[in-house]
Amino acid sequence: MQPLHQTLYLWRKERGLTQSALAGLTGISRPNLSAIEQGRRDVTVGTLRRIAQALAISPGMLVDGIAPFSKKR
Repeated sequence: MQPLHQTLYLWRKERGLTQSALAGLTGISRPNLSAIEQGRRDVTVGTLRRIAQALAISPGMLVDGIAPFSKKR
């Protein structure tokens, strides 16, 4: 199991999105998204849901640290 910020990064890369593109899909500023990916900022449930929706995964996958290549998928 990985930390949320690492899992988020892996899913964003798996989906072929830049931070700017994901920020645009979620309504989160790119600097804020960057801070979340670096583990320097906590996420609210609402932000987590918007990110998961943009990545087409469940919020639980991010919280549980399930990476795109994980056997748990």
